[in-house]
Amino acid sequence: WLEGEFQDSVGIFPLNHVELFPIQNNEHEEFLNDYDKEQEALGEAIVKYDFIPQKTFELQLRKGDKVILLRKIDNYWYEGRVNHIEGIFPAAYVETLREPSGNKNNFSI
Repeated sequence: WLEGEFQDSVGIFPLNHVELFPIQNNEHEEFLNDYDKEQEALGEAIVKYDFIPQKTFELQLRKGDKVILLRKIDNYWYEGRVNHIEGIFPAAYVETLREPSGNKNNFSI
């Protein structure tokens, strides 16, 4: 699965439904600048309860793990990363230490 943006909408889609193109040099520099800004906008949380995913795009959580919060989808869900794996999970399962500042609330499944 990949995440992408199209016409101001962000969502996930199967890798085999797209063709990937190499990044041009000036695009690479722009990408790195965007990446640096994104890193500053990340949040943090500690997992309070184990969460077993029901869907492939959900993130498994284990009590005590530290989660990098990528964005708050809505009041009930976050998108985050644990051990280089990304997915969504219920906000009630974590204690938020720092909210992500770069929220995009246009995520749809």
